[in-house]
Amino acid sequence: MVRHPFVNPVDARMARGYMATWWPSASQASTEEWIANRAEEAGDLLQGRLLEIERYPHLYLSSQSFREAGLAALDLVMARNGFGQGGASHAENIRSLDIRLGNRVAGIAKSAIPYDANDDDAVADSEVRVSTGRLRR
Repeated sequence: MVRHPFVNPVDARMARGYMATWWPSASQASTEEWIANRAEEAGDLLQGRLLEIERYPHLYLSSQSFREAGLAALDLVMARNGFGQGGASHAENIRSLDIRLGNRVAGIAKSAIPYDANDDDAVADSEVRVSTGRLRR
């Protein structure tokens, strides 16, 4: 297991590309700072949801594991900022996106279960190897 700091899987470039796909004129009119702030907001939202499940998968999974959940968080952030999709009401759209983000985080939680080598539905201490060390450049 390698401990990772949380790295936002949604950066400003990804957020701008997302906006350009759904709202091309808004993407061109938005400042880099505004878009970077939305990307950071999405990352903060995702990190908060990961902390809520109290399993802390962001400490031992690569940030690339959270890309899909990060996009779901960005969807929700954009909807909260008035950029909705589809024909549903604003409130219904936000509720739906919140559920979608919750489902993505739940999927991450399920995938971050330690390996049960003998398939007895219990992870024994002998099946979990933990080692520590320091990396130097």
